[in-house]
Amino acid sequence: MAREHKLKDLIENIRIKEEGDLFSSMMRTFSADVISPLVCKKDKLDDDTLSGFIRGHYLKLSEDFGCDIFRLCQEVLKDVNAQSILGIPIEFYVESNNEANACALQNFDKKGPHYIVFNSGLLNMLDKEELRFIVGHELGHLIYEHAFLNWLLATFYRNNEMPLCLKGIYDFWNELSEMSADRIGLLVVKDLDTAIQAAFKVSSGLNMKKMNTTSKNYICMMDNLISDIKQDQGSRMLYFHPANPVRVKALELFYHSRTRQRFIDSKGCIEDDELTLNTGVLIDNLRLKPTTELQQAEFDFLMSAGYLIMTGESGWNDEKGYCLVNILAGYHYRSKILLDNCLNEKTMSDMFERSSLVIAERYTSRANDLFAQLVPLIARGDKISKHEMDMLFCIAKKLKIPEDAAVGMILEIIKDHFKPRGIVQ
Repeated sequence: MAREHKLKDLIENIRIKEEGDLFSSMMRTFSADVISPLVCKKDKLDDDTLSGFIRGHYLKLSEDFGCDIFRLCQEVLKDVNAQSILGIPIEFYVESNNEANACALQNFDKKGPHYIVFNSGLLNMLDKEELRFIVGHELGHLIYEHAFLNWLLATFYRNNEMPLCLKGIYDFWNELSEMSADRIGLLVVKDLDTAIQAAFKVSSGLNMKKMNTTSKNYICMMDNLISDIKQDQGSRMLYFHPANPVRVKALELFYHSRTRQRFIDSKGCIEDDELTLNTGVLIDNLRLKPTTELQQAEFDFLMSAGYLIMTGESGWNDEKGYCLVNILAGYHYRSKILLDNCLNEKTMSDMFERSSLVIAERYTSRANDLFAQLVPLIARGDKISKHEMDMLFCIAKKLKIPEDAAVGMILEIIKDHFKPRGIVQ
Protein backbone atom coordinates (compact mmCIF):
# COMPACT_ATOMS: atom_id res chain seq x y z
CA MET A 1 0.00 0.00 0.00
CA ALA A 2 2.83 2.39 0.86
CA ARG A 3 4.47 1.64 -2.49
CA GLU A 4 1.16 2.33 -4.27
CA HIS A 5 0.85 5.73 -2.59
CA LYS A 6 4.46 6.54 -3.48
CA LEU A 7 3.77 5.70 -7.13
CA LYS A 8 0.65 7.88 -7.16
CA ASP A 9 2.58 10.79 -5.64
CA LEU A 10 5.32 10.31 -8.22
CA ILE A 11 2.89 10.39 -11.14
CA GLU A 12 1.01 13.33 -9.60
CA ASN A 13 4.30 15.24 -9.50
CA ILE A 14 4.55 14.82 -13.28
CA ARG A 15 1.08 16.28 -13.86
CA ILE A 16 0.81 19.91 -14.99
CA LYS A 17 0.20 21.68 -11.69
CA GLU A 18 -2.46 24.09 -12.89
CA GLU A 19 -4.39 21.26 -14.54
CA GLY A 20 -4.38 19.33 -11.28
CA ASP A 21 -5.41 22.43 -9.30
CA LEU A 22 -8.31 23.16 -11.67
CA PHE A 23 -9.38 19.51 -11.56
CA SER A 24 -9.48 19.56 -7.75
CA SER A 25 -11.27 22.90 -7.67
CA MET A 26 -14.03 21.76 -10.05
CA MET A 27 -14.40 18.46 -8.19
CA ARG A 28 -14.96 20.40 -4.96
CA THR A 29 -17.31 22.88 -6.62
CA PHE A 30 -19.54 20.09 -7.89
CA SER A 31 -19.47 18.09 -4.64
CA ALA A 32 -17.73 15.10 -6.19
CA ASP A 33 -17.36 13.48 -2.77
CA VAL A 34 -21.17 13.30 -2.52
CA ILE A 35 -21.90 12.55 -6.17
CA SER A 36 -19.17 9.93 -6.58
CA PRO A 37 -21.01 7.14 -4.67
CA LEU A 38 -24.03 7.71 -6.92
CA VAL A 39 -21.80 7.35 -9.97
CA CYS A 40 -20.47 4.05 -8.63
CA LYS A 41 -23.98 2.72 -7.97
CA LYS A 42 -25.10 3.70 -11.44
CA ASP A 43 -21.92 2.25 -12.90
CA LYS A 44 -22.68 -1.10 -11.28
CA LEU A 45 -25.99 -1.11 -13.13
CA ASP A 46 -24.42 0.04 -16.41
CA ASP A 47 -21.22 -2.02 -16.28
CA ASP A 48 -22.70 -5.10 -17.89
CA THR A 49 -24.15 -2.93 -20.66
CA LEU A 50 -20.81 -1.14 -21.25
CA SER A 51 -18.85 -4.37 -21.08
CA GLY A 52 -21.30 -6.11 -23.39
CA PHE A 53 -21.21 -3.23 -25.86
CA ILE A 54 -17.41 -3.15 -25.97
CA ARG A 55 -17.06 -6.91 -26.32
CA GLY A 56 -19.84 -7.05 -28.87
CA HIS A 57 -18.61 -4.22 -31.10
CA TYR A 58 -14.83 -4.14 -30.68
CA LEU A 59 -12.05 -6.73 -31.04
CA LYS A 60 -10.09 -7.53 -27.89
CA LEU A 61 -6.31 -7.54 -28.14
CA SER A 62 -4.63 -10.60 -26.60
CA GLU A 63 -1.82 -13.09 -27.08
CA ASP A 64 -4.07 -14.79 -29.63
CA PHE A 65 -5.15 -11.65 -31.51
CA GLY A 66 -2.84 -8.75 -32.30
CA CYS A 67 -0.18 -10.20 -30.02
CA ASP A 68 2.51 -7.67 -31.00
CA ILE A 69 0.28 -4.70 -30.16
CA PHE A 70 -0.99 -6.45 -27.02
CA ARG A 71 2.56 -7.04 -25.77
CA LEU A 72 3.49 -3.43 -26.52
CA CYS A 73 0.53 -2.29 -24.41
CA GLN A 74 1.61 -4.56 -21.54
CA GLU A 75 5.16 -3.15 -21.72
CA VAL A 76 3.82 0.41 -21.42
CA LEU A 77 1.68 -0.61 -18.43
CA LYS A 78 4.83 -1.86 -16.69
CA ASP A 79 6.89 1.20 -17.65
CA VAL A 80 4.60 3.50 -15.62
CA ASN A 81 3.43 0.90 -13.07
CA ALA A 82 -0.13 1.61 -14.23
CA GLN A 83 -1.56 -1.58 -12.78
CA SER A 84 -0.30 -0.70 -9.29
CA ILE A 85 -1.51 2.90 -9.53
CA LEU A 86 -4.96 2.12 -10.92
CA GLY A 87 -5.49 -1.05 -8.91
CA ILE A 88 -7.66 -2.73 -11.55
CA PRO A 89 -6.95 -4.36 -14.95
CA ILE A 90 -6.94 -2.54 -18.27
CA GLU A 91 -8.20 -4.22 -21.41
CA PHE A 92 -7.30 -3.10 -24.93
CA TYR A 93 -9.65 -3.20 -27.91
CA VAL A 94 -9.75 -2.25 -31.60
CA GLU A 95 -12.66 -0.49 -33.28
CA SER A 96 -13.22 -0.63 -37.02
CA ASN A 97 -13.00 3.11 -37.71
CA ASN A 98 -10.80 4.95 -40.20
CA GLU A 99 -10.43 8.02 -37.97
CA ALA A 100 -6.98 8.26 -36.35
CA ASN A 101 -8.03 8.27 -32.72
CA ALA A 102 -8.05 6.35 -29.43
CA CYS A 103 -10.02 6.72 -26.20
CA ALA A 104 -9.83 5.64 -22.57
CA LEU A 105 -13.05 4.46 -20.91
CA GLN A 106 -12.83 4.69 -17.14
CA ASN A 107 -14.63 2.27 -14.83
CA PHE A 108 -15.86 4.40 -11.93
CA ASP A 109 -16.72 1.35 -9.83
CA LYS A 110 -12.98 0.64 -9.30
CA LYS A 111 -13.59 -3.09 -9.77
CA GLY A 112 -12.47 -3.09 -13.34
CA PRO A 113 -11.63 -3.28 -15.97
CA HIS A 114 -10.81 0.04 -17.57
CA TYR A 115 -10.78 0.02 -21.37
CA ILE A 116 -8.54 1.61 -23.98
CA VAL A 117 -9.93 1.45 -27.52
CA PHE A 118 -7.84 2.09 -30.64
CA ASN A 119 -9.42 2.93 -33.96
CA SER A 120 -8.16 0.74 -36.79
CA GLY A 121 -7.21 3.89 -38.71
CA LEU A 122 -4.82 4.83 -35.91
CA LEU A 123 -3.15 1.42 -35.80
CA ASN A 124 -2.66 1.47 -39.58
CA MET A 125 -1.01 4.88 -39.38
CA LEU A 126 1.44 4.60 -36.48
CA ASP A 127 4.60 2.56 -36.08
CA LYS A 128 5.20 0.68 -32.82
CA GLU A 129 7.18 3.42 -31.06
CA GLU A 130 4.57 6.05 -31.97
CA LEU A 131 1.86 3.75 -30.65
CA ARG A 132 3.73 3.52 -27.33
CA PHE A 133 3.27 7.28 -26.96
CA ILE A 134 -0.48 7.01 -27.64
CA VAL A 135 -0.88 4.14 -25.14
CA GLY A 136 0.97 6.19 -22.52
CA HIS A 137 -1.19 9.21 -23.28
CA GLU A 138 -4.43 7.26 -22.81
CA LEU A 139 -3.09 5.75 -19.59
CA GLY A 140 -2.46 9.31 -18.43
CA HIS A 141 -6.16 10.10 -18.80
CA LEU A 142 -7.03 7.03 -16.71
CA ILE A 143 -4.42 7.72 -14.02
CA TYR A 144 -5.50 11.35 -13.62
CA GLU A 145 -9.22 10.37 -13.74
CA HIS A 146 -10.02 12.99 -16.37
CA ALA A 147 -13.09 11.03 -17.51
CA PHE A 148 -14.68 11.37 -14.09
CA LEU A 149 -14.70 15.15 -14.22
CA ASN A 150 -16.09 15.06 -17.78
CA TRP A 151 -18.85 12.72 -16.57
CA LEU A 152 -19.57 14.91 -13.55
CA LEU A 153 -20.03 18.05 -15.63
CA ALA A 154 -22.15 16.16 -18.17
CA THR A 155 -24.41 15.14 -15.27
CA PHE A 156 -25.09 18.78 -14.39
CA TYR A 157 -25.07 20.30 -17.87
CA ARG A 158 -26.59 18.70 -20.96
CA ASN A 159 -26.96 19.91 -24.54
CA ASN A 160 -24.34 22.67 -24.28
CA GLU A 161 -26.14 24.35 -21.37
CA MET A 162 -22.92 25.01 -19.43
CA PRO A 163 -22.67 28.69 -18.40
CA LEU A 164 -20.09 30.59 -20.37
CA CYS A 165 -18.10 31.48 -17.25
CA LEU A 166 -17.70 27.77 -16.42
CA LYS A 167 -17.19 26.70 -20.03
CA GLY A 168 -14.15 28.96 -20.32
CA ILE A 169 -12.58 27.32 -17.27
CA TYR A 170 -13.50 23.85 -18.49
CA ASP A 171 -12.12 24.42 -22.00
CA PHE A 172 -8.85 25.69 -20.52
CA TRP A 173 -8.64 22.68 -18.18
CA ASN A 174 -9.44 20.31 -21.05
CA GLU A 175 -6.48 21.64 -23.05
CA LEU A 176 -4.22 21.21 -20.03
CA SER A 177 -5.53 17.70 -19.39
CA GLU A 178 -4.32 16.65 -22.84
CA MET A 179 -0.88 18.05 -22.00
CA SER A 180 -0.77 16.22 -18.66
CA ALA A 181 -1.65 12.98 -20.45
CA ASP A 182 1.05 13.75 -23.04
CA ARG A 183 3.61 13.78 -20.23
CA ILE A 184 2.80 10.16 -19.37
CA GLY A 185 3.19 9.34 -23.06
CA LEU A 186 6.64 10.94 -23.03
CA LEU A 187 7.74 8.71 -20.15
CA VAL A 188 7.48 5.60 -22.33
CA VAL A 189 9.19 6.69 -25.57
CA LYS A 190 12.91 6.93 -26.24
CA ASP A 191 13.01 10.20 -28.15
CA LEU A 192 11.06 13.38 -28.76
CA ASP A 193 10.75 12.76 -32.51
CA THR A 194 8.52 9.75 -31.83
CA ALA A 195 6.03 11.79 -29.81
CA ILE A 196 6.04 14.72 -32.26
CA GLN A 197 5.53 12.42 -35.24
CA ALA A 198 2.65 10.63 -33.49
CA ALA A 199 1.00 13.96 -32.64
CA PHE A 200 1.49 15.17 -36.21
CA LYS A 201 -0.05 12.03 -37.72
CA VAL A 202 -3.05 12.07 -35.37
CA SER A 203 -3.77 15.77 -35.88
CA SER A 204 -3.19 15.99 -39.63
CA GLY A 205 -3.54 12.46 -40.98
CA LEU A 206 -0.22 13.03 -42.76
CA ASN A 207 3.22 11.45 -42.65
CA MET A 208 6.19 13.77 -42.09
CA LYS A 209 8.33 11.83 -44.55
CA LYS A 210 5.72 12.20 -47.25
CA MET A 211 5.51 15.93 -46.51
CA ASN A 212 9.33 16.29 -46.70
CA THR A 213 9.58 17.71 -43.20
CA THR A 214 11.04 16.74 -39.82
CA SER A 215 10.05 17.04 -36.18
CA LYS A 216 12.55 19.89 -35.79
CA ASN A 217 10.98 21.81 -38.68
CA TYR A 218 7.51 21.14 -37.33
CA ILE A 219 8.43 22.54 -33.90
CA CYS A 220 9.83 25.65 -35.61
CA MET A 221 6.53 26.00 -37.49
CA MET A 222 4.67 25.87 -34.17
CA ASP A 223 7.00 28.53 -32.70
CA ASN A 224 6.30 30.84 -35.62
CA LEU A 225 2.58 30.13 -35.51
CA ILE A 226 2.33 31.04 -31.83
CA SER A 227 4.19 34.30 -32.49
CA ASP A 228 2.06 35.18 -35.51
CA ILE A 229 -1.24 34.41 -33.83
CA LYS A 230 -0.40 36.36 -30.67
CA GLN A 231 0.61 39.36 -32.77
CA ASP A 232 -2.19 39.33 -35.35
CA GLN A 233 -5.32 37.62 -34.08
CA GLY A 234 -5.13 36.98 -30.35
CA SER A 235 -5.30 33.94 -28.11
CA ARG A 236 -8.72 32.81 -29.41
CA MET A 237 -7.05 31.34 -32.50
CA LEU A 238 -4.88 29.02 -30.41
CA TYR A 239 -7.85 26.79 -29.63
CA PHE A 240 -7.80 23.88 -32.01
CA HIS A 241 -7.48 20.20 -31.17
CA PRO A 242 -5.85 17.73 -30.89
CA ALA A 243 -2.35 19.11 -31.51
CA ASN A 244 -2.34 22.85 -31.12
CA PRO A 245 0.97 24.74 -31.20
CA VAL A 246 1.10 25.14 -27.42
CA ARG A 247 0.63 21.40 -26.94
CA VAL A 248 3.49 20.60 -29.33
CA LYS A 249 5.79 23.05 -27.53
CA ALA A 250 4.75 21.55 -24.19
CA LEU A 251 5.94 18.16 -25.45
CA GLU A 252 9.36 19.62 -26.23
CA LEU A 253 9.55 21.40 -22.88
CA PHE A 254 8.73 18.34 -20.78
CA TYR A 255 10.92 15.98 -22.80
CA HIS A 256 14.03 18.04 -21.97
CA SER A 257 13.05 18.60 -18.32
CA ARG A 258 14.81 17.35 -15.22
CA THR A 259 11.47 15.91 -14.03
CA ARG A 260 11.28 13.48 -16.93
CA GLN A 261 14.97 12.57 -16.71
CA ARG A 262 14.69 11.79 -12.99
CA PHE A 263 11.73 9.48 -13.62
CA ILE A 264 13.55 7.69 -16.46
CA ASP A 265 16.75 7.30 -14.43
CA SER A 266 15.40 6.26 -11.04
CA LYS A 267 11.58 6.45 -10.94
CA GLY A 268 12.08 9.45 -8.65
CA CYS A 269 10.68 12.97 -8.48
CA ILE A 270 12.30 16.37 -8.18
CA GLU A 271 11.29 19.99 -7.57
CA ASP A 272 11.61 21.38 -11.07
CA ASP A 273 11.06 25.14 -10.78
CA GLU A 274 12.36 25.71 -14.31
CA LEU A 275 9.76 23.37 -15.82
CA THR A 276 6.96 24.90 -13.75
CA LEU A 277 7.95 28.45 -14.74
CA ASN A 278 8.39 27.71 -18.44
CA THR A 279 5.17 25.69 -18.59
CA GLY A 280 3.31 28.58 -16.97
CA VAL A 281 4.64 31.01 -19.58
CA LEU A 282 3.70 28.61 -22.36
CA ILE A 283 0.14 27.87 -21.24
CA ASP A 284 -0.49 31.55 -20.67
CA ASN A 285 -0.97 31.59 -24.45
CA LEU A 286 -4.14 29.55 -23.92
CA ARG A 287 -5.68 31.97 -21.43
CA LEU A 288 -8.48 33.91 -23.04
CA LYS A 289 -7.90 37.66 -22.83
CA PRO A 290 -8.30 40.74 -25.04
CA THR A 291 -5.31 41.25 -27.33
CA THR A 292 -6.57 43.93 -29.74
CA GLU A 293 -8.02 47.40 -29.33
CA LEU A 294 -11.44 46.14 -30.41
CA GLN A 295 -11.45 43.19 -27.99
CA GLN A 296 -10.43 45.44 -25.10
CA ALA A 297 -13.04 48.06 -26.02
CA GLU A 298 -15.77 45.39 -26.19
CA PHE A 299 -14.76 43.93 -22.82
CA ASP A 300 -14.67 47.36 -21.14
CA PHE A 301 -17.97 48.35 -22.73
CA LEU A 302 -19.85 45.20 -21.71
CA MET A 303 -18.52 45.33 -18.17
CA SER A 304 -19.28 49.02 -17.60
CA ALA A 305 -22.60 49.09 -19.47
CA GLY A 306 -23.78 45.90 -17.76
CA TYR A 307 -22.89 47.31 -14.37
CA LEU A 308 -24.65 50.62 -15.07
CA ILE A 309 -27.78 48.81 -16.25
CA MET A 310 -28.13 46.57 -13.21
CA THR A 311 -26.81 48.71 -10.36
CA GLY A 312 -29.62 51.29 -10.64
CA GLU A 313 -32.47 51.15 -8.12
CA SER A 314 -31.46 48.25 -5.89
CA GLY A 315 -27.67 48.44 -5.90
CA TRP A 316 -25.27 45.60 -6.66
CA ASN A 317 -25.25 41.98 -5.51
CA ASP A 318 -23.59 38.64 -6.28
CA GLU A 319 -26.45 37.43 -8.50
CA LYS A 320 -26.03 40.46 -10.76
CA GLY A 321 -22.30 39.89 -10.77
CA TYR A 322 -22.80 36.29 -11.92
CA CYS A 323 -25.03 37.43 -14.81
CA LEU A 324 -22.42 39.92 -15.97
CA VAL A 325 -19.44 37.58 -15.54
CA ASN A 326 -21.23 35.04 -17.70
CA ILE A 327 -21.07 37.59 -20.56
CA LEU A 328 -17.53 38.77 -19.84
CA ALA A 329 -16.11 35.24 -19.65
CA GLY A 330 -16.13 35.15 -23.44
CA TYR A 331 -13.43 37.82 -23.38
CA HIS A 332 -11.20 37.29 -20.35
CA TYR A 333 -10.29 34.35 -18.12
CA ARG A 334 -10.06 36.71 -15.09
CA SER A 335 -13.35 38.47 -15.75
CA LYS A 336 -14.72 38.05 -12.19
CA ILE A 337 -11.56 39.40 -10.57
CA LEU A 338 -11.44 42.36 -12.94
CA LEU A 339 -15.13 43.09 -12.32
CA ASP A 340 -14.66 42.97 -8.55
CA ASN A 341 -11.74 45.40 -8.84
CA CYS A 342 -13.86 47.89 -10.79
CA LEU A 343 -17.05 47.89 -8.69
CA ASN A 344 -17.18 51.63 -8.39
CA GLU A 345 -19.74 53.78 -10.19
CA LYS A 346 -17.29 56.51 -11.14
CA THR A 347 -14.78 53.99 -12.51
CA MET A 348 -17.53 52.28 -14.48
CA SER A 349 -18.95 55.56 -15.81
CA ASP A 350 -15.53 56.66 -17.08
CA MET A 351 -14.91 53.25 -18.63
CA PHE A 352 -18.32 53.34 -20.32
CA GLU A 353 -17.73 56.77 -21.82
CA ARG A 354 -14.32 55.76 -23.23
CA SER A 355 -15.28 52.36 -24.61
CA SER A 356 -18.65 53.37 -26.07
CA LEU A 357 -16.92 56.24 -27.90
CA VAL A 358 -14.31 53.88 -29.40
CA ILE A 359 -17.01 51.47 -30.59
CA ALA A 360 -19.35 54.16 -31.94
CA GLU A 361 -16.58 55.92 -33.87
CA ARG A 362 -14.25 53.11 -34.99
CA TYR A 363 -16.17 49.83 -34.83
CA THR A 364 -19.75 50.70 -35.71
CA SER A 365 -20.40 47.25 -37.21
CA ARG A 366 -20.07 45.73 -33.72
CA ALA A 367 -22.62 48.01 -32.04
CA ASN A 368 -25.75 45.92 -32.64
CA ASP A 369 -24.15 42.68 -31.46
CA LEU A 370 -22.82 44.27 -28.27
CA PHE A 371 -26.18 45.84 -27.54
CA ALA A 372 -27.88 42.48 -28.07
CA GLN A 373 -25.57 40.87 -25.48
CA LEU A 374 -26.75 43.36 -22.87
CA VAL A 375 -30.51 42.98 -23.41
CA PRO A 376 -30.87 39.63 -21.51
CA LEU A 377 -29.60 41.38 -18.36
CA ILE A 378 -32.91 43.25 -17.96
CA ALA A 379 -34.86 39.97 -18.28
CA ARG A 380 -32.92 38.05 -15.62
CA GLY A 381 -35.62 38.29 -12.91
CA ASP A 382 -39.40 37.97 -12.72
CA LYS A 383 -40.02 41.63 -13.62
CA ILE A 384 -38.42 44.14 -15.94
CA SER A 385 -37.26 47.39 -14.32
CA LYS A 386 -38.16 50.67 -15.99
CA HIS A 387 -34.83 52.11 -14.85
CA GLU A 388 -32.95 49.30 -16.57
CA MET A 389 -35.02 49.65 -19.74
CA ASP A 390 -34.33 53.40 -19.81
CA MET A 391 -30.62 52.69 -19.35
CA LEU A 392 -30.68 50.34 -22.34
CA PHE A 393 -32.04 53.09 -24.55
CA CYS A 394 -29.33 55.47 -23.28
CA ILE A 395 -26.73 52.89 -24.26
CA ALA A 396 -28.34 52.45 -27.70
CA LYS A 397 -28.11 56.20 -28.19
CA LYS A 398 -24.41 56.19 -27.21
CA LEU A 399 -23.75 53.48 -29.80
CA LYS A 400 -25.75 55.45 -32.41
CA ILE A 401 -28.31 52.68 -32.79
CA PRO A 402 -31.63 54.10 -34.07
CA GLU A 403 -34.47 53.87 -31.54
CA ASP A 404 -36.69 51.71 -33.77
CA ALA A 405 -33.83 49.22 -34.25
CA ALA A 406 -33.23 49.12 -30.48
CA VAL A 407 -36.95 48.50 -29.84
CA GLY A 408 -36.99 45.62 -32.31
CA MET A 409 -33.92 43.97 -30.77
CA ILE A 410 -35.21 44.34 -27.20
CA LEU A 411 -38.61 42.83 -27.98
CA GLU A 412 -37.11 39.94 -29.94
CA ILE A 413 -34.52 39.07 -27.28
CA ILE A 414 -36.64 39.35 -24.13
CA LYS A 415 -39.16 37.04 -25.79
CA ASP A 416 -36.61 34.25 -25.36
CA HIS A 417 -35.23 35.28 -21.95
CA PHE A 418 -38.00 36.82 -19.84
CA LYS A 419 -39.75 34.15 -17.77
CA PRO A 420 -42.06 35.76 -15.15
CA ARG A 421 -42.57 33.46 -12.19
CA GLY A 422 -45.69 35.01 -10.68
CA ILE A 423 -49.31 35.10 -11.87
CA VAL A 424 -51.36 38.23 -11.24
CA GLN A 425 -54.75 37.41 -9.68
